[in-house]
Amino acid sequence: MQQAYVVTGDWDYAVVLATRGMAHQHVLADRLFKNAPNVKRYTTMVVIDPIRTGNYLPTQ
Repeated sequence: MQQAYVVTGDWDYAVVLATRGMAHQHVLADRLFKNAPNVKRYTTMVVIDPIRTGNYLPTQ
């Protein structure tokens, strides 16, 4: 897991996973979420074209 956020709207959390491909994503998401007692459901969104990565923000 790369990042996790509490969010508003249709979901409670957004989790950023870095995987080797779709097959690995399915295995990892199932391992993390499928049988977790506090997870009712989860949805996957796949990044097609990253526009900006990283989290550096200038402070001046």
